[in-house]
Amino acid sequence: MLLLATMKLLDYTYGFHAGTDGQTLLLLHGVGGDENDMTQVGQLIDPDASQLRPKGKVMVDGHARYFTRHAGASFDPLEVERETADLVGFIDAARTEHSLFDSQLIAIGYSNGANMIASLLAKHPTVVKKAILFRGMLPVAFLEHPDLTGVDILLLNGEADHIMDKVRVAQLHDYLADCGADVRLHWTKAGHQLASEDIAIASQWLAP
Repeated sequence: MLLLATMKLLDYTYGFHAGTDGQTLLLLHGVGGDENDMTQVGQLIDPDASQLRPKGKVMVDGHARYFTRHAGASFDPLEVERETADLVGFIDAARTEHSLFDSQLIAIGYSNGANMIASLLAKHPTVVKKAILFRGMLPVAFLEHPDLTGVDILLLNGEADHIMDKVRVAQLHDYLADCGADVRLHWTKAGHQLASEDIAIASQWLAP
C-alpha cells in the first residue's frame, strides 16, 4: 500500500513514491483527475517502480487537465506547447529533488494525460524512451518531426470508446511511426474507461 503524500514543486501538485527496480513511472491522469488517480494503475503495471504523478495545472470548470480540449476535440497549439514545456521543467526539477537521474523514465498517461505524452514525444523527444498511452490521440498537427528511433510506444484504445476520435488515434500512430518509433496499437473491447485487459497488456508489454 503506497503512502499518498501530496507535494509541491514549481507550479505542480504531485505525488511521489520511491521504488526499487531502477524505473520511474511518469503517471498522467485524465480529465478531472489528481495526483493520486493513476497510483493503482502504476502499481499494477510495475509494483517495484518509482512513481512520479503530477496533477494537471490547467483548471476547466473545476476539473484538472494538462491542457484544454475545446469544441470539436480541438486543442490550442500554443497552450499545448506551453504546458508541455512546463511539464518538462517539472520533470527536470523532480529528477533533482528525488535523485532520479539514474532511473529510466517511462511515461504512462490516460486520456488527456496520454495526449500530453504525445506532445512530450513530439516536442521533447529525449525525455522518455518508453511510453504507454491509454485512450490517446493526436492533440494537434505537430510541425515537429523528431527522431524517435529507439523509442518504444504502446497505444491502447477501446473499440467501444465513443469519446475518442478513431481517425485521430490512427493519425497519432502514423505520426509516431513516421518519426521512427516502434509503435504498437492495440484495440481492446473496452470503452473509454480502463479495463483489466488494458492493464494486462500494458504489464506484459513493459515486462523485461
